[in-house]
Amino acid sequence: MWVGLAVLVFVAAVLAFISTYAVQAVLAPQKEGAAQAQAPVYSWQADTARVRQKNVLLVNAAAGERNPFAPPPAPVRPAARAGRETQAVQAAPEPRPAWTARLIDRIDSRIRISVNQTQSDWLHAGDTYQGWKIVKITENAVTVSKGERTEVLPWVAG
Repeated sequence: MWVGLAVLVFVAAVLAFISTYAVQAVLAPQKEGAAQAQAPVYSWQADTARVRQKNVLLVNAAAGERNPFAPPPAPVRPAARAGRETQAVQAAPEPRPAWTARLIDRIDSRIRISVNQTQSDWLHAGDTYQGWKIVKITENAVTVSKGERTEVLPWVAG
């Protein structure tokens, strides 16, 4: 206990010495040349002018930038040349789904399919995933449909 009290008194003495030294350094009279060399004179007017100048520079720099939240500009389509017929661009056909896992059961068969590189959760007959409806699940194949398109996806053992 006495050791702890001695350490506490020692720490208090060191802090008092440092505080006294700091107060003397601040309050001691300084020479005129030394005071100007050590600390520059603060001018709020100069700081305000610098801030205004930076604001103007920032506004001018940002004036040429595109708004990142604006929708992208519409793509430019080439104009049809006179005397030539433009060809109708056919949309790429919808990719065929693939099945990645199956759970065949006489009561509750399930399947997982992959469309556009995204995989579904477990689906039952009648469920829909990205527009593809699971029509029928058998041991060898699954039948899916989207709109008028119907696909039979055979199970290929790999």
